[in-house]
Amino acid sequence: QAAQTQPLEAATALSSKMAMTGTVKFFNPNKGWGFIECAAAGTDVFLYKGDLKGMCVEPGQTVQFNTIQNEKETQAQDVTVVVAPHEASYFGEIKSFNPMKGYGFISSPAFPEQDVFLLKTDLPGQHGPSGTPVKFKVVLEAKGYAAKEVMLLGEAGKQVQMMNQMMGAWGMGPMMNMMGGMGKGMGKMGKGSPMGQMGQMGGKGMSKGNMVWQPQFMKKGMGPMGGPMALMGKGMM
Repeated sequence: QAAQTQPLEAATALSSKMAMTGTVKFFNPNKGWGFIECAAAGTDVFLYKGDLKGMCVEPGQTVQFNTIQNEKETQAQDVTVVVAPHEASYFGEIKSFNPMKGYGFISSPAFPEQDVFLLKTDLPGQHGPSGTPVKFKVVLEAKGYAAKEVMLLGEAGKQVQMMNQMMGAWGMGPMMNMMGGMGKGMGKMGKGSPMGQMGQMGGKGMSKGNMVWQPQFMKKGMGPMGGPMALMGKGMM
């Protein structure tokens, strides 16, 4: 059991070589940098993710480190995060992901000996393109380390956040009502006009709930948008 948890313990163990101790004041996982508050340094110390050995930090966590002075500021080096293994977060990159099988793997400098197993249910939207940077926690399972609480970073993370905001602001019901109302309104413009024909398609078809063509990701069973969005007017075909 002790041998199995060695990578986690190694990533969070204290080191006698560390010269200073401080508290993470701020850290942006998307940009990969932040600052450490340290009285002994006499100033806030710049913290770059490349000096974290694959770990990610949160404000308030204790870190131990050496420092170097560059042209602009004091920067932390050889950083060790003082945190319990089950609370630790890590940086990594989705190495591979098979959407049909629903799993993949994450590579991380914190786990150089093996990739971390990734299940689709632990991904936002249950999908993660290869090469996407991520922040995650781990649990030790029978076959090795598995990722939990996965957060997509970079552009993929921005897209997920934007989608969540849109869904939270509108909700599926109001969105469907709005689309139906637009169809009925255009229908009043006259059956002979292009806009009137669109109204007939939207207003009448939306109320009958017939099936129409959809992109693959919107089909029933293919994703969270599949069920409600599958019901549209037959005039739209």
